[in-house]
Amino acid sequence: AELTGVLGTWWTEGSPFNFTVKAGVLQAKSPAAADWQAPAVFDRIAEDTYRTVSGRETGELLTITRDTTGTPIKLHWATYLCTREPLAFADIPH
Repeated sequence: AELTGVLGTWWTEGSPFNFTVKAGVLQAKSPAAADWQAPAVFDRIAEDTYRTVSGRETGELLTITRDTTGTPIKLHWATYLCTREPLAFADIPH
């Protein structure tokens, strides 16, 4: 249930990543990645906090930020901002 609003496409630095759950495990993969490339795989370490355990950004954290209704509004993966829509560089908060 915690991941329901997280699933789907998120954008970071102009590139999309598809977040899915497979066998109960959160994963992310670029649609541009080759079929043979493994997705990033995450382990939950706390509420709304995951560690990348394999694949892209191994060892880095994924944190979920929610609005007052509990809906995920942004992610930070390895400190990179992830949003539901691509942002122009000038629109990215620094």
